[in-house]
Amino acid sequence: MIIAQLTDPHVQAAGTPPSEHGDTNADLAAAVDFVNRAALRPDLVLFTGDLVDDGSEAAYRTFRAIADRLEVPYRVMAGNHDRAEALRAVFPDHGYLGGSGPVQYAFDAGPLRVVALDTTLPGRPDGALSEDRLAWLDARLAEASGRPVLLAMHHPPIPSGMWFMDRIRLKGADALAQTLARHPPVARIVCGHLHRTAHASWNGATVSVSPSTSYQMHLDMAEAGVPYTVAEPPGFLYHAWVEGMLVTHACPTGDHGAPKDIFRDWPEARRQWTEKGWFADGAPLTIR
Repeated sequence: MIIAQLTDPHVQAAGTPPSEHGDTNADLAAAVDFVNRAALRPDLVLFTGDLVDDGSEAAYRTFRAIADRLEVPYRVMAGNHDRAEALRAVFPDHGYLGGSGPVQYAFDAGPLRVVALDTTLPGRPDGALSEDRLAWLDARLAEASGRPVLLAMHHPPIPSGMWFMDRIRLKGADALAQTLARHPPVARIVCGHLHRTAHASWNGATVSVSPSTSYQMHLDMAEAGVPYTVAEPPGFLYHAWVEGMLVTHACPTGDHGAPKDIFRDWPEARRQWTEKGWFADGAPLTIR
């Protein structure tokens, strides 16, 4: 099972001039094209929020027009820039979004149980979890029945060291940690929001934050420094279930040229490496 996590595309309505941060619509289109032509085709794409920049139905229609070009199934989640009512209006056939309330759901994906938890607060950039949302999460984790859980949220529960983003991260993460502690450890917590790749160990869980498919936040840890974006390569994360564990790969999008052979004569090199015991030829590898 391979899940491609794309996040924070900040799509704008068709016809809107690109912002000072770049052409976010073209960036998402490039990411979709990358996924479609990738040698490692994911089974599912999960968008972890900030699908659009202004929360308008027009922007969601543009986002959907691009996302629908994916050749694999996809699901969407809400971030702080999203508006649930407009999102549901443009995705009426995505029944998992529900008809009202938080945009959260759970489903099985191969050996994994994916739990998408809504961390958004209407009209605010930071995130939080009410008692109702934590109770919902508690029930979904109990339903996993031993399946490894991938918990997806927009706001990371961890500090990043970037003062501006840490002011608008998930508030009340201790309550989330207490809820998770009542269940077997989750396989991974995956988030967006930071516009950077980041990983951390948090209360016995690994948190992986995906880069944006568009612009990234400048890595500046100076307290009260001016927040900047930076034209670092956009990208996304692959989460692959490999031999009983979740392995995450960062994938920068864009044109990086064709793959190049490492060996001039690979069949002969493979034979020699196997003969010398360097290469475990025939070793089992399961990613489905």
